[in-house]
Amino acid sequence: MDSVNRKVLVADDDKRILDIYKGIFMVDDSDQDGSSDNSPDLLSVDSILNMDSEMVWDVTMVEQGDLAVAAIAEAKEAGESYACALLDVRMPPGIDGIETARKIREIDPNIFIAMVTAYTDRLPEEVAKQLGGNFTMVRKPFYGKDLLNLVDNYSKVWSQQHSYVNMFL
Repeated sequence: MDSVNRKVLVADDDKRILDIYKGIFMVDDSDQDGSSDNSPDLLSVDSILNMDSEMVWDVTMVEQGDLAVAAIAEAKEAGESYACALLDVRMPPGIDGIETARKIREIDPNIFIAMVTAYTDRLPEEVAKQLGGNFTMVRKPFYGKDLLNLVDNYSKVWSQQHSYVNMFL
């Protein structure tokens, strides 16, 4: 495969969680102070140093669902679709992640979506009825490497599907 679409959208109302995502997708050498305790908790920047250094992500981070929907629409209109979106299920005071995902799917039915939540009140089967395929439930706290692998796989599959379709256009 010639190129992989590494456009990722992240929506979470918690700025601390957005900082975790920044550590996962955008390693910044200035943030590495060597103080990692290597605990199996939410990912610290130090714990991803062994990941493939050639992975460069184009990540958009927003704090509300309506901003996520707007970002998807803008990218789709520009012909630069996101391969996947990581959406917090609860994002007060605006629309929740499920409604956000539903609206995103109306704009771009091919996007892969991971619903990220610390709560267990939404069963994956319930979410599947609302969203259809191409989604995964991810529980917080998550391991950064696991999340990175999920997004990497989503990106590769998205790219493979679109390169196959484009061969026949």
